[in-house]
Amino acid sequence: MAVDFEFLRTQFTEAVPFSRHAGVEIIEIADGFARTRLTQSEVLSNHIGSIHAGAIFTLAEAASGAAMIGAFADMATAIRPLATEAKICYMKLGRGVIAAQARTDVAGTLLRAQLAASGLITFQVGVDVHDGRERVIARVAVEWRVTMPKVTAC
Repeated sequence: MAVDFEFLRTQFTEAVPFSRHAGVEIIEIADGFARTRLTQSEVLSNHIGSIHAGAIFTLAEAASGAAMIGAFADMATAIRPLATEAKICYMKLGRGVIAAQARTDVAGTLLRAQLAASGLITFQVGVDVHDGRERVIARVAVEWRVTMPKVTAC
């Protein structure tokens, strides 16, 4: 059965109110990959006129979550994902429109197989955040813990 990544993109946007509130756009979700975008506004800016560090992190974390969901697209409603750790390195100021690209560190097929075998996995999603000139302004690594819900007998 083919995965409807466009439907998943729409569902992800609706399921994460904070990202939507911040203005994060989910541009693309694929198997273990995602692209997001954020346009600077007054409320997302800092005291020096660039995009606030928290807004950059929000963009990157949303991209990591979208890539994670893309890796589990065929079973997205059956898993319990939780971001457990993140590390960010701010490299340049961001202004205007910024974009993030995220990719799981392990292929989706392998992640799904590991989850099916053990019921719990931990893995990383790497994210690069770019400015409008395609310069990397931040690098982020988010650790995800994904479990299968426990089924209880009646």
